[in-house]
Amino acid sequence: LVWGLLQLCVFEECEAFAGRQSEFARDTLAESNRQMITLVNQAISESTGQYERMQRAEAAGHMEDLTEALASVNEIEKRRAALIREAVHDINGNVYGVTLAARVLGTCGVDETARAEFAQLLDRGVKSVTGMLRELMELARLESGQEVRDVAPFDAAALLADLGNVNRPIAEDSGLFLEVKGPAALCVDGDAVKVRRLAQNLLLNALKYTRQGGVVLSCGEEKENWWLMVKDTG
Repeated sequence: LVWGLLQLCVFEECEAFAGRQSEFARDTLAESNRQMITLVNQAISESTGQYERMQRAEAAGHMEDLTEALASVNEIEKRRAALIREAVHDINGNVYGVTLAARVLGTCGVDETARAEFAQLLDRGVKSVTGMLRELMELARLESGQEVRDVAPFDAAALLADLGNVNRPIAEDSGLFLEVKGPAALCVDGDAVKVRRLAQNLLLNALKYTRQGGVVLSCGEEKENWWLMVKDTG
């Protein structure tokens, strides 16, 4: 449309100029009109080609955006699957500890002190499994791309001590030691359930791949943060 208007304006100007100049030849006017038509046609062709190139570039950009979006969805699905595998792994480890404690309680000749100790381990193990099952159900929130963290103060030292007590029968059944080192109390802010899951996963892996010696659970604090460590001899 713009090129057509430009051609019309130039044509009218040429006609007006030729009308004012008596010596202006008609064949010269015709040649100027021909040149103008050729120029406009070339410009229209170039504009059409440029528009097509821009359309292709835009389509390529949309395709790239869709590819990135699909990759993001796939990454979320992989992360969700990994979290579920970790949760199942943790539950299996705790169930194994509960099974060992129950086996000891069912053995004849166990003194009352040891029986009471294993009964406490069994109770803590069952509570731990219950909490993990609840956490596994909450993983369904990942379907919407969200994972809620319940940040609150908790005693990291007490958490590790309890984790050590629950999993010590697993270590002893494999002929390994399991020690917990660190301060008597370490109050920190965080998601206690997820911290326990992380420590449990590292601990069970350490016990699984350690053939001799054992595993040490430890924690401590620095000026602005705190740390947790699982060290094995495997």
